[in-house]
Amino acid sequence: MVGNEINPVQIFNEDLASVHFERISPMFSVLQKTSLIQKIFNAIIYGQSNDCKSNVIFKTDDGYKQINSVILSKNSDWLMLKGGKYIPIQSILNIEILRS
Repeated sequence: MVGNEINPVQIFNEDLASVHFERISPMFSVLQKTSLIQKIFNAIIYGQSNDCKSNVIFKTDDGYKQINSVILSKNSDWLMLKGGKYIPIQSILNIEILRS
């Protein structure tokens, strides 16, 4: 889903307040979209039960960013991170659970 040409910049939860998200409609196949949705649900389960962080890669107006945070929930448009921060789902390219 995320090619090798993407080098996302690491940011922190506090930085999300100044980020302008690019609402992309990636040309995902049905399989890729299903895989991303499954990753989101798995990240929520691990985040709520084990306080486990996930690495979220997303598109902004300034390029690709990534953040390591606990994913607590989602609705049809937004992913909610620990600390009450949000990322629009349309901007997300990939999610990876960080297991220690």
